[in-house]
Amino acid sequence: MKEESGFDVEIQSLYAVRDRDRHAYEPKYPVSIYKMFFTGVVVGGVAELNKEVSEIGFFGIDALPELSEDRVLARDIIDGYVYFKNEGKATLID
Repeated sequence: MKEESGFDVEIQSLYAVRDRDRHAYEPKYPVSIYKMFFTGVVVGGVAELNKEVSEIGFFGIDALPELSEDRVLARDIIDGYVYFKNEGKATLID
């Protein structure tokens, strides 16, 4: 998170392990990839733009910006939000 956004983040928990091939990530790859998603809390740092991101900000769950769908889907973010709000929810694993 520090490199991508400038924020220091404390990881809380693993909320999903996804097989990239089983979801709508584009483009498809000729190899299998598992994606791991974590919840976390910002504990410091400041927003810092860099060549890898076009903007940095916080968005409501119902107002997400356009996403880079080879990396993350809206479903991934929504699932993380639900998991974060419901302590004790089971980790999603493909």
